[in-house]
Amino acid sequence: MFFIYLSFIIIQHSVFSSLVRYSSHKKKEKILYGRIIWKQRSESNGYILLVKGQQKTFLIVPDDFYDDIEIGDQVLLKALFKNISFENNYEFYLYSSFGVDSCGHVNEILKIDKSKSVWYKFVNQLFLIINNLKEKIVELVKVNIEEPYNSVILRLTIGYKDTESENIYKYFQDAGVAHVLVVSGLHVVFVYSFLYFVLKFFIFDRKVRIVFVSFLTIIFMLITGCSPPVVRSTIIVLLFSISELLSRKQNSVRLLIFSAFIILLINPTNLFSASFQLSFIACFGIIYFYPLLFSCLKNFIERTYHIIGHIIKLFLVTTSAQVVTIPILMYYFNKFSIISFVSNVIVVPLTSVLLWLSIFVYITCLLTKLNIVLWKITKLLTFVYISIVKFFSQIPYCVINTKRPEILNMFVYYFVVIFLVPILWKSKKYKTLTISVIFALTFLFLNFDFNKNLKITFLNVGLGDCVLLQQKNNNILIDTGDSIQTAMYKISSYLKKQGVYTIHHLVITHPHYPHYGGTEFLIDNFKIENVYLNELIPPDNHEYQDLINKIRQKNINLFFVNKIKKLKLQNTEVLFIPNYTNYFYNEESFYDDNSIFVKIRQNNFSIMLTNDIPVRYLKDKNNLLFLQFPRHGKYKEDIIELENLTIKPKFLVVSTDKYIPELKKIKTPVYTTVDDGDITINVKKLKLRKIKRTTQGVKIYM
Repeated sequence: MFFIYLSFIIIQHSVFSSLVRYSSHKKKEKILYGRIIWKQRSESNGYILLVKGQQKTFLIVPDDFYDDIEIGDQVLLKALFKNISFENNYEFYLYSSFGVDSCGHVNEILKIDKSKSVWYKFVNQLFLIINNLKEKIVELVKVNIEEPYNSVILRLTIGYKDTESENIYKYFQDAGVAHVLVVSGLHVVFVYSFLYFVLKFFIFDRKVRIVFVSFLTIIFMLITGCSPPVVRSTIIVLLFSISELLSRKQNSVRLLIFSAFIILLINPTNLFSASFQLSFIACFGIIYFYPLLFSCLKNFIERTYHIIGHIIKLFLVTTSAQVVTIPILMYYFNKFSIISFVSNVIVVPLTSVLLWLSIFVYITCLLTKLNIVLWKITKLLTFVYISIVKFFSQIPYCVINTKRPEILNMFVYYFVVIFLVPILWKSKKYKTLTISVIFALTFLFLNFDFNKNLKITFLNVGLGDCVLLQQKNNNILIDTGDSIQTAMYKISSYLKKQGVYTIHHLVITHPHYPHYGGTEFLIDNFKIENVYLNELIPPDNHEYQDLINKIRQKNINLFFVNKIKKLKLQNTEVLFIPNYTNYFYNEESFYDDNSIFVKIRQNNFSIMLTNDIPVRYLKDKNNLLFLQFPRHGKYKEDIIELENLTIKPKFLVVSTDKYIPELKKIKTPVYTTVDDGDITINVKKLKLRKIKRTTQGVKIYM
C-alpha cells in the first residue's frame, strides 16, 4: 500500500514539475480571500498559510498585521503574489515543506472575519503561551551568555537562528556535523530520552510516564516553531510511544515505513524535501547496516572496556547513517566531509550533553534564580564544543567539493551498497565486496558530461550582470552581480551544482556595483587564478579600491585591461577589449562607455558581450551569432541603434530585472533573464538546433 502511494506521489510530482516552467520573479498584486490554517513568527518576519479551496498560499506578513490575525480567521487581503515555480531553492523548499502552490507578501489586510470555533481559540491561546515561553528563553540566554556561544545554544535547543554566526556555522559544515545545529530527529530523541529519565524520579508508572513525555515532546515541537523536520520526528516518536503503550512488538522497518506513510498523507510534497530524505534514509541505514557491522565486531566489543565498546557502537551507528546519505549530501549540498565519520562520534554525544544541560538550566532559571554557576558551566561546555568542531573543520582536505551527481550515478551506488554488499558479505566474498564498494564510490563521483562545446550562461542576477563561459576545463566568469547576497545564494549555488570550484579568469568590466558586487564573496569562497579589471578606477569609490587591495592580498594574478587581451580555448578565442572612446567625464555614462567589451570568436562567427557599453560603439563586422543587449535594456537609443546595425544578430540576450515591452516589438528574438531565468547557450554551429525550457530557465542549442 505504502509503495503504491509513493509511486502515485512521484508520478504526480513528475507531471506537475514537467508543466512548471520558469516564471518571472516579478509578483503581481492580487486580492486574496481564504482561511488561515497556520501562522508562525520567525526571527526575521512572520508568515501565514492561507487556504482557499484546493489552493494553498505561503504569505510573509509584516509585524504591523501579524498580531491582528489568528489561526482559523477568514481574511481578505491585498498581496504581491506569484505561482510557485522551481526557479530557486527557496521556492522548492516552500513547495516540498508546506505543499503550497503560490507565495507572496501581504501589503494590506482589508477585512478579518474572526473564527468563533472553540478549537481555534484553544490553538491560538496555546501558541500565545508557547511564544511567550520561547521569547523568555531567548532573553535569558542572550542576557547570560554572549556571542557566539548563545548563537550555538539557541540554535541547538530551540532552533532560534537570529544570532547565527556564519563563521561558526561553516565550521560545523566542514566538520560534517552541521545537522546538530538544525533541530531535527536527533534532538527530538535526545529530549524524549532526557525527559523520560527525569520523570522516572517523579512518575513510577511506566505508561503514565510515556504519556507525559509524549506530551512534553509535543511542547518542545511547538517551541521550536514546528519546522517540518521536527514535526516529522515528533510523529515518529509518538508512533513509537503508542506501540509501547499498546505493548506491541516493534518492527523498526515497519515503524519507519508507517511513519513515512502518515507524514506523506499529511503533506505528500514532503517526499521531495532534503530533510525528509536525509532523515528517513539515515534511519534506514542505521536499521539496515548497524546489525551487519555490529555482528562483525560483536566479540571484540564484548571483550573490550565498556566505554570503548560504546564508542565503537556509536562509530558503527554514524557510519551506517553516513554510508547511505553520501549521495543525498552530494546532490543537495555539493560537498561531502570525509572527517564526518570520526567527528560525529565525538560531537553527537557532546550535543546530547549540551542539550540536556541547557534544558535543565532553562527549567531551573524559570523556577529559581540560583543558576549563575550553571550558566558558567554551559558557556564553558559550549566553548569546548565549538573548539572541537573547529579542530575537525580545519583538518586539511577534510571536505570534498563535488558536482551534483546524476540520478543514474546515485541509483548504481544504492544498488551496490544496499543489495550487493549484504549478499557478498554473507557469502564471505570480501575481495569482490571491496571491488564493488570502490566501483560504487567511483561511479558516484564520475562526470558523464562529455560536451566539449562552448557553453555560455547568463545567470539571472536581477539588475546586474554575471556570465559564465565554459569550454572543456576552462571557466571564465564575467562580472559578479549586484551584491554579496546574490553571489552567495545565486552565483555560488549555480557554480557548485556545475562542479565549478576554480574560476580560471574573472573579468570585472567596469566599476559599477551591479557588476562587481559579489566579487569579494567569490574570491573568499572559490579558487580564482586571474582577475581582469578596467584600468579606469574611480578615485572616490573606496569600496572598489578596497576590493583591488583584497585581490592583491590574496595573491591572485591581477591584470588591468589597457589593451586587447586574448585567451585561447580549444577552438575558441576570447578577447577582452578596452572601449576607450568617451573621455568626457560624466558620472552616469563615463564608466559605461569606457567599459570592457568581451568578444568571443569561433570559426567564422562572433559573440559580443557588451555589458553596459551602448550599441553605437559596436563595430564588429563578423557574422554575429548573438548579442548581449547593453545596459539591461533600459535605453531606447540602444534599440534604435540596433535597427541600424548592418550585421544583424540571430537573437539577443538581456540581463535585467524588469519586463521591457519595447524589446518584444523588434524583429530579432529576445531572451531576458527576468522572463526566461538563467539563459544557457550551447554553441557548436551557427544554426539553431533546439530550445529547451526548464524550471530554472532556457537552454538554447546551436
